[in-house]
Amino acid sequence: MMKIHGQWEISLVRNVVLSAVAGIFNEEGVEAELRDFHALIPKEGAWAALIDLSNWDMGSSATFKAVVSFHEWIFAHGCQRIAIVMPESFRRTLHQKNTSQFSTDVFRYFGNFEAASVWLSDEGFLIAADENPHQAFLQRTRFE
Repeated sequence: MMKIHGQWEISLVRNVVLSAVAGIFNEEGVEAELRDFHALIPKEGAWAALIDLSNWDMGSSATFKAVVSFHEWIFAHGCQRIAIVMPESFRRTLHQKNTSQFSTDVFRYFGNFEAASVWLSDEGFLIAADENPHQAFLQRTRFE
């Protein structure tokens, strides 16, 4: 088995699973992060995901396939909305091209956490702009 590449933190705030990722991911890293994500998914009721990819530094084409399968799985298991935080960039364009197979009614990209939290709250998944539990992680792993 290869060494895991990539870093992440995942939290549950009410019915919103919040994830922040950083670095370059390999397949093993994606699989490990998704196992941690699955462990926090609410067992009952509708929920949403807010995934901060601001510090994500890409991965192989196989990692994109794993992410698409993950999105399909969570939508089949109670997830109603996915908000992706990622500033406009080549990385965002590449991510959108490889993983955005869902309607913008349920899957959207945002330039910052605040905009994503407003959309999710408007959609019935309350998360305030100041409730980001991963600010220290994002600061520590920020691109130079």
